[in-house]
Amino acid sequence: MSKETIKFLDNIEISCSENTLIIQEKPLKNSEWILMHLVLIGSILLGITALCIALFLPFAEISLLSILLALMFLLSAIAPLNGIFFSSMFIFGYRAEITFKGDMPRYRFRSGLFYYSKILDGERNIVIAPVSSRGDWGFCAYITAKTFLKYLLPSVPCLTILSPRMVGSKRAARKEADEFSALLIPFNVSVEFHRNWQKCSCTKG
Repeated sequence: MSKETIKFLDNIEISCSENTLIIQEKPLKNSEWILMHLVLIGSILLGITALCIALFLPFAEISLLSILLALMFLLSAIAPLNGIFFSSMFIFGYRAEITFKGDMPRYRFRSGLFYYSKILDGERNIVIAPVSSRGDWGFCAYITAKTFLKYLLPSVPCLTILSPRMVGSKRAARKEADEFSALLIPFNVSVEFHRNWQKCSCTKG
């Protein structure tokens, strides 16, 4: 397939070259850029602090309590990864790739400090699901697949194709989700809408 590029919104570009589908988001260029930097720095500091405490406790006092506290802080050091993941995505943008070769496509994801690659076991659909926050509605897109990232980043839908984006009303979110799905049709990608679209009574149009 010859290279074809489609612009979706102002910061999303969808392209396909040979057997590789690429969905790329450009980094922020507004005031949210500063906020995301603060989130990134704060998340890194929290993670390092919790990790240092976890490593220091067993050496300070060898006891069952210190070991349990060390394990607790070690687990808490994983939590800031969600903040690092999301903030780096907004600061640097992201690039999701799916290379289709036979029945074992490969998924690649690059976003700031993160790079992840996984061979998908069999054909997978791209799922478009609704998201909501404080009365606003939007949508995201991902591939359903078992991965250890789900345990490290529980709030991140794996494997990310389109990061959560707020649109406004339920109807507007579904309309934009339909437009995104339509853009993927020329690339011969299987797309399905999450069952939660019916639960939130979103309709086309």
